[in-house]
Amino acid sequence: MGTVCPVALSRHLWLSRIRFVASILGNRMNRAPWFTLLLIAFVPCTNICAQEEPVFQGKKASEWVAMLQKDTSARRREGAVLALSQIGTTSPFVLPALRIALREDAAVNVRLRIIRSFMLVKSEEAGPIVGELAEALKVDKSATVRVVAASALGQLGNVAKPALPALVEALKDSDTATRAASAESIGRLGTDGRVAVPQLHQLMKDPDAGVRLYAVFALGRVGVEEADAIKEMANRLKIDTDPVVRKEAARSLGMLRAGAIDGIAALVDALKGDASIPVRQEAVQALTRLAPLARDSVPALLAAMQMDADKSVRSFAVHAAIVILGENAKSVVPQLAEALNKEEVGDVKIAIIQELAALGSDAEAALPALGNAQKDIQVIVRDAAALAIKKIRTKAP
Repeated sequence: MGTVCPVALSRHLWLSRIRFVASILGNRMNRAPWFTLLLIAFVPCTNICAQEEPVFQGKKASEWVAMLQKDTSARRREGAVLALSQIGTTSPFVLPALRIALREDAAVNVRLRIIRSFMLVKSEEAGPIVGELAEALKVDKSATVRVVAASALGQLGNVAKPALPALVEALKDSDTATRAASAESIGRLGTDGRVAVPQLHQLMKDPDAGVRLYAVFALGRVGVEEADAIKEMANRLKIDTDPVVRKEAARSLGMLRAGAIDGIAALVDALKGDASIPVRQEAVQALTRLAPLARDSVPALLAAMQMDADKSVRSFAVHAAIVILGENAKSVVPQLAEALNKEEVGDVKIAIIQELAALGSDAEAALPALGNAQKDIQVIVRDAAALAIKKIRTKAP
């Protein structure tokens, strides 16, 4: 079947409308002003007639559509998709052809190109393509296409919520990358993704580290509240063999105030004993986000401030302890002063000094240690100490 030109069709409908109105008026036509006839005929098809077929690189949209539908070369069909995406993926001249090709084109690269063109659509205009992506995720025989379809749904954000059932079903896909991409996209849909908590809970035990990673990622971002799932996330932080999964478990636990007791205990254990520096860093950041619930972690944070092998962990621990203690931060000023006297790394010294400065007059007990810091070999440390002393000695109005 040949491709119908949308503009030619709109002209035909317009002329047909005039003839239809004329036939109704019959003999009264002579008494009716022509502009009235034209107005009656034209108004219902104004939107159609106003559209002109778009052109890209010298070819009309209908010509690119014909190439996509009929050309025997997959490479040229892929080029047609690129051209149509430049015209506008959601254009009424383009979208129907892309929908059909996504379902029927035999070439994987063409189908992938269509999905990638959908990914360029602004989220507020993406409603019409969500169903097509969900269908591709459900039925496409290519694992690569299913992975890209799942990822595309996640990138669309809230507009992709109608595709949640397809994403949840894809968590059982035989392909590991598809399971991982579906889990990630569910996480990106926020609290609506809680419908998938049972499946995500099970995926935290998946043999594939990438699947476990995105299961943990999703559970943190949907705001899981189920105690069993939170306990398993804490368990991932303790026992998972992949440090990237453990780091993500720490980050996600820091997002969950429900079940915080289990999460905080696991984060403290990670801070004390995880061999991975990024995991320990993330554990400190997560405890900071859980303030003031993480008050019991302060002794471990103060210990990390002085003893952790990584300077960034020590610096983060200073800030975390102050944030968690809040109005009671004055109670740890003696420990901060002692740590400042013993610390040898400039970055950590500055972190301590800045926290003392932020406490203002509550940090008066640290003035001797700050005075010693004014003699430091590093100019930046001396300057930071001088500024802190000035702030501490300045009485609040």
